[in-house]
Amino acid sequence: MISSHFSSKQKIIYRIGLLQRLPLHTPYPAVTAAIVAVMQRMPRGTTLVVDRTGSAGPYDELVAAGLSPVGVTMTGGEEINWSSGGYTVTVPNTLVSKLISLAHSGNLKVHGKLADWPVLRRELQNFRPERTPGGRETWNAASGQHDDLLIATALCGWYLQGGSKPGMNMFELYRRQFGGSSETYCVGVDFGQSIDPCAICGMVRLDLSEPQ
Repeated sequence: MISSHFSSKQKIIYRIGLLQRLPLHTPYPAVTAAIVAVMQRMPRGTTLVVDRTGSAGPYDELVAAGLSPVGVTMTGGEEINWSSGGYTVTVPNTLVSKLISLAHSGNLKVHGKLADWPVLRRELQNFRPERTPGGRETWNAASGQHDDLLIATALCGWYLQGGSKPGMNMFELYRRQFGGSSETYCVGVDFGQSIDPCAICGMVRLDLSEPQ
């Protein structure tokens, strides 16, 4: 946790500046090319975070294209486990609930002119909590509804809030102490399934804090 020495005037905004859905059944090489094009337009240092749950194939194609994506596998467990290299991670299926909490906090902002913002808003509204027989809470889209933009956005929100990566919060503390950039960028990708298109979200974390 970041020291409370900085918390009295802490204000962090998460702003969505890109929402993109590729046509359904777009071949993986074309998906890779689209993601490469997005990353080339983003500021240097932007982190690419992708859903690796269904298959490692799309993730491997991004690596072969020269990118360094963080591959996220969503599981039914309760702990976050990073690989030794720091580029793949398993996380509980709580990404969406964290995004919804962020939206309710008022700290999640969306550029109003994004064409796919109504789609994302609808996906947020259609996600519902459910309880497993063991009492664990899960979040799922309503029957017949899409969740591709939601997952892509949730990946960005999760990573930019710390992602529980060892050392990340300490890095943030030092960055703020010594005048590092107040903007941190992330691109999230959900490769979709047979009924969902590939979705891409671009988000920036704006640190408006005033260190004391």
